[in-house]
Amino acid sequence: MKQIVSFIKEALSSGDGASSKRLITFMVVVALIISLFIAQLFGKIAPEFMFSSLVTLAMVGMGTVAAEIASKFAKPKSDNNEPTT
Repeated sequence: MKQIVSFIKEALSSGDGASSKRLITFMVVVALIISLFIAQLFGKIAPEFMFSSLVTLAMVGMGTVAAEIASKFAKPKSDNNEPTT
């Protein structure tokens, strides 16, 4: 339990550790999986708007995390106007 609490604190801090985008995306995906499991278990169907909004949030969250990771590999631009050789 202490590890979970420390992970959440690290995810919401401003350090270079886990980001809140990752934490929120993880929570949305877990909620989606749990809701689908419960729907299958009890034979009830979740409303379409709830399912589609969770899927949309998960896709947007994964896209922002992927963009954050990809931006770390981008070449930094030089400040001067001299051509590099």
